[in-house]
Amino acid sequence: VQGVDGATCTTTTTCLATDFTLPTCTNGICQCLNSSFVPIRSGCALQLDKPELTGHERNSNEVLLGQIFTLRCFVIGAEYFEWYKGGTRISTSSNLYTDIASPSTVGAFTCKGIGSETVVVSSLSDTYTVNLLGTGGSTTSSVQPRITVDVTSPVFVTAMITLSCTNIPMGYNGPVTFKVNGVIIDNTPYVTIDGTNAGKEATCSIASPYSSVTFSKPTSAPVILPSLVSTIQSVSVTMYERILKEVIVPSALTLTCSTTPNDVYIGSNILSYTWQRDGSVINNATLIRYTALESGTYSCTAKLGSQSAVTSQNQIKVRIEDLLYISSRQPIRGGRVTLTCGDIRTDNVKYTWTQNNKVISGQFDRKLQLDNLQMNESAAYKCGVSDNQVYLASSSQNVGVQTTIERPLISTGFARHFGENGNYTLWCITHSYTEGMTYEWTVKGVISQVTSKYYSLPAITSVNNGEYICKAKFKDVISDNSPVLIVTVSQPGSLCYEHNDCNFNEPGYTGRCGSNDRCVCSDGYFAMGEMCTPVSSSSGGSQILSSALIIAFFCVVIKLI
Repeated sequence: VQGVDGATCTTTTTCLATDFTLPTCTNGICQCLNSSFVPIRSGCALQLDKPELTGHERNSNEVLLGQIFTLRCFVIGAEYFEWYKGGTRISTSSNLYTDIASPSTVGAFTCKGIGSETVVVSSLSDTYTVNLLGTGGSTTSSVQPRITVDVTSPVFVTAMITLSCTNIPMGYNGPVTFKVNGVIIDNTPYVTIDGTNAGKEATCSIASPYSSVTFSKPTSAPVILPSLVSTIQSVSVTMYERILKEVIVPSALTLTCSTTPNDVYIGSNILSYTWQRDGSVINNATLIRYTALESGTYSCTAKLGSQSAVTSQNQIKVRIEDLLYISSRQPIRGGRVTLTCGDIRTDNVKYTWTQNNKVISGQFDRKLQLDNLQMNESAAYKCGVSDNQVYLASSSQNVGVQTTIERPLISTGFARHFGENGNYTLWCITHSYTEGMTYEWTVKGVISQVTSKYYSLPAITSVNNGEYICKAKFKDVISDNSPVLIVTVSQPGSLCYEHNDCNFNEPGYTGRCGSNDRCVCSDGYFAMGEMCTPVSSSSGGSQILSSALIIAFFCVVIKLI
């Protein structure tokens, strides 16, 4: 996807790329909703957020002389990055910047993210200053280490927790000492919680002096270790460690019955689980994790020994279906493709789009529109939502840009024959369908004025008998003629199926097959087209039923295309 100044247009009707694009064409460029949006080649998009610039691996902003230091620039939607030191551009495009500490390499750094659309950029990050420790820099550091615990909620007795010591200068590789209640722990950095240390203070310390540097605050402020409990405090159904309300995915997904204390911190205790779908217990689903193969609303319970079972505080509504609809999978070069991610929602979620697994920056709308397609935009596309309580993910679907139109076929939908007086529609179908494509129909050797992909045959009679041919056109690209479809109008009525089966689950049929190989209609009904129609019905009633069949067929064809 190449960056340009904005989606080009010639009339107001072409400026419909995203919800952020106004239907206004000014100087050949589609206008954006307001100043919060920037123009991109497919419409308008939000700017990227301000990046977060930090020391790598939770270090402090100090670095020891001669040691390697690494900085990290992060912003969602960026494909590459620009780095600056003291306002001067640094030649790197990675999200990580690495150098060896010296008086000339440390200083004030900023960065910004660049999206796959090169005009979609973030603002500059806040300044991050790297200070040198040692010869040529400061010999005393006032930065204090910080101790963290991997769990702060209560745990069961004999649960093992992990301590971490962060905010240490970059390049420091000296000893780190952990203490609990003033006593050095043996199995650093792990602590088994019991009655002697639950709720007690823990600290971490680094060596001082170290490598010609003195730390004025070598010991962290204390952190309180988790307290002990003997019962399950709460239960939640989670996915990817998140409490969700709705999940839509194209295939099976794994749910977890999460507890507080977490199952990692239950020590020698054993938990048992029960899973429910739509309020009914799922047989043999007794593990902490359950692979959901069906759509439904899932909940779970967790039980500790003989204690009462605790029910999850939330339920997750799961739909297993593919979200992504693509207007054409084999569009013609220079055309337009519209990709739609699921149904319209009212909860203002932000969508993410990827092309060959790379995020398409600035695209947060439910629809992604690609105009003036080029060959290098043949790719696999995906969409999704990862919001507070919603997770949506489509499968990866390919768009292959073509230079020729695949030979079309004429479809008759679900019609098995052309019954007299029936209402029929012929379809000119090609896998190369592209938005804006027109069609040419040749009926009994004469080119028709119809340019739609649909050719209607209402109240068909023998006058409509003959050969039908179609071809597809897009700009200056024209397909070959379709194979000939011969229309021959025959007696009305539904053809008998195998074994003369005429048992339709609808009124008007006797269930018998007549001598003319047509299903016999009940009293008060007569054969019209391919169905039994009430005698009192007007031709409009028949048309409505035929339209229903056409709509159903349309849904099937969309899936195939």
